[in-house]
Amino acid sequence: MSDNQTPTRSERKALEDLPWYVNGTLEAEEREHVRRELRSSLTCRLEYERLCRVRDLMQQDDAEAAATDRGFERLMARIEASAKSRRGSAPPQQPSRRWLGMAARAQARVLNGGLSAWRAARSGRARR
Repeated sequence: MSDNQTPTRSERKALEDLPWYVNGTLEAEEREHVRRELRSSLTCRLEYERLCRVRDLMQQDDAEAAATDRGFERLMARIEASAKSRRGSAPPQQPSRRWLGMAARAQARVLNGGLSAWRAARSGRARR
């Protein structure tokens, strides 16, 4: 960046392309342009590091959510097994509502996927 702290046109273009560079979806020519700017621009390097931290946090959240889902399923299995062992000759109870939790998680994943696809399509139009 120059002394007056105004980014050059090349730096602005690289800053605009950085999110796609971080997630690995840039074309070869754009990717090379961003690499050149990362070598020469402190502003680009700082933004690149920030975006990498955000990406890493998002991926960590995904892993934590998956682990939580598995833990929840194990807990529900233990609860159901405990309930079955206590029932014995008791009158039949209402059917399990376990599917509600699974349906809610599935719905959240579908909505998240749709939102991601919408953002990707929208950002693709914005870059053109």
